[in-house]
Amino acid sequence: MTKHGLSQNIKAHEGRGWVAASEVKEHGYGFGILMTFGEKGEVTHASNSKSAFQ
Repeated sequence: MTKHGLSQNIKAHEGRGWVAASEVKEHGYGFGILMTFGEKGEVTHASNSKSAFQ
């Protein structure tokens, strides 16, 4: 993905509640970024929370 395409994709995801969890880095033939849902590092989905596994 190009930097421009990635920046558009990031903005769209942020509008739906996603948060950048890393910096933009070269990945394969383009660029990539790690994004999480909710606060940086916070687990917000019940099926992915620690309490679901206890």
